[in-house]
Amino acid sequence: MQWKYLSRVQLGELEAAAAVARTLSFRAAAEALRIAQPSVSRKVAHLEDTLGCRLFERDRVSVQLTPAGRMLTDRLPELFQALEQCLSESADAGHGITGTVRIGFSEAAMSSFLPPLLRAVKRACTGCSLELTEAASNEVAEGVRTRRFDAGFALARPRDPELDVTPLPSEPVGVVLPDDHPLAERSVLGLADLRDEAFILFPRPVNPHLYDRMIVCCAEFGFSPRVALEVTPRSKAIAMAAAGEGIATIPERLRHQCLPGTVYRRLAPPAPEIEFSMLVRTETRAEWLEVMHRHVAALWADSADGAQ
Repeated sequence: MQWKYLSRVQLGELEAAAAVARTLSFRAAAEALRIAQPSVSRKVAHLEDTLGCRLFERDRVSVQLTPAGRMLTDRLPELFQALEQCLSESADAGHGITGTVRIGFSEAAMSSFLPPLLRAVKRACTGCSLELTEAASNEVAEGVRTRRFDAGFALARPRDPELDVTPLPSEPVGVVLPDDHPLAERSVLGLADLRDEAFILFPRPVNPHLYDRMIVCCAEFGFSPRVALEVTPRSKAIAMAAAGEGIATIPERLRHQCLPGTVYRRLAPPAPEIEFSMLVRTETRAEWLEVMHRHVAALWADSADGAQ
């Protein structure tokens, strides 16, 4: 874009012209700007040379605005205000105080710790708006890595040099059974009780760590789980359990999602646990991220208190 005047005009020259227009005095303008009077005169003269017209008529006793000077200086306050606002908002956006924060999250995270964390960000960063997208944990991690999301909350702790991974407190996993299943009569189950059951699991790429952890935990009890189905989302796995196709694993906090015809039963340790994490790119620095870190620290403190 070609600028006829703007590339040759300095902000200080406009400020000097505005001060002279307010005071109708080069001396008073210099005092208001806290610079020498000759400097004010030079700035105004250079501005007049750039525009090719006089902004002020002056003699030894008075200073008067020309039509061109009045046209310019009447608009300068609005211009200065708009420029200041633009610069301030840009700085705020750079520090994560304003702007849109794009957050990817797993269903389990939103059913657990995430809602109060989001409220904390909105209270502390009133200029921020949150753009929320639900996705599988592997999609959340990939979205942060590719900058689709500014932050993500997943049921995984990926090892990726481009990601800063902040662990959150783990949560227990349980199973969903048909309500007429013989094991439904018990309130707590062990993995050994599931030796002969058909498992309904999520596809391994969705959360490789949790999938493998389930296999390892079963192996510790001397068996390999018989996987009847691999489905996603979790609601489909629950529906398949309700249809009698097998048993599904879900986080304990999602037990309320059980359908009629199913029951939730806790798994006694040792058993897999959901390992939540907060993901951002390693270079991310923002006020909203500081708020998130403080909230995560509080979650760990609450977890430690609960364990005592």
